[in-house]
Amino acid sequence: MSSSEQRDGAAAPVSEAEASPEPTQLPTVAEEPAEIGASTSTCSDAATSTVASSGSQRVLATPVKSSPSLAEFQEHLSLLREGLVATENNLDSVPPEEYRELKTALLQVSKMISQMEAVAETLGEKRHNLRNELRTLQDENANLQGALVYERRKSQSRGRGGPLCTEGEAYRFRLLFLLYLHPLCFPGATVPHCTAQ
Repeated sequence: MSSSEQRDGAAAPVSEAEASPEPTQLPTVAEEPAEIGASTSTCSDAATSTVASSGSQRVLATPVKSSPSLAEFQEHLSLLREGLVATENNLDSVPPEEYRELKTALLQVSKMISQMEAVAETLGEKRHNLRNELRTLQDENANLQGALVYERRKSQSRGRGGPLCTEGEAYRFRLLFLLYLHPLCFPGATVPHCTAQ
C-alpha cells in the first residue's frame, strides 16, 4: 500500500464524521413535550370536554373561571350542556367509522354533566338549610349576649356596692320586714298570715 493510499484511508473516517449530521435531531424529540405542555396549559384555561375518536379529537370548549360560588358553578354546567347539545347536533358530519365511538363518548359526558347538576342541586338545598340554621343560631346568640350583658352589669353594680334591687323592691322588702318581724310597732296593723286563720 502506497503512502497516498494510507493517507486516503486515514482521512476517510474523518470525512465520514464530518459528513454525518448532528445527532439525528434529538432536540426535536425533546421539544415535543414542551409543545404538549403548552397545549395542555392552554386547555386548562378553558374547560374542554374532549371526545377522542380514532385519530381525531372533537373539543367542546367553554370559558372557565375559578367558580367559588354555586351560581357560577351552575352557569358553567349550563355552558357545558349547551356545548354538548351543539356537538350532538353536528353528529351528521362525523364519518361513519367514528360515529359509534363519538356517540358513546357523548353519552358518558352527558352522564357526568347530569351527576354534576345533581350535586349542584344538593348543594343548593344544603346551603338553604344552613342559612336557616345560621339565622336561628344568630338569634340565640343575640339573646345570650343580651343576658350576658345584663348579668355583667348586675355583678358590676354589686361589686361597686350598688343597690341589689330596685327602689320598689327595697320599699316592699322594708314594709314586709316591719309587718312580719315588728308587729308591735303598729298596734292597729294586721299581720297578713294571721288573718288567714
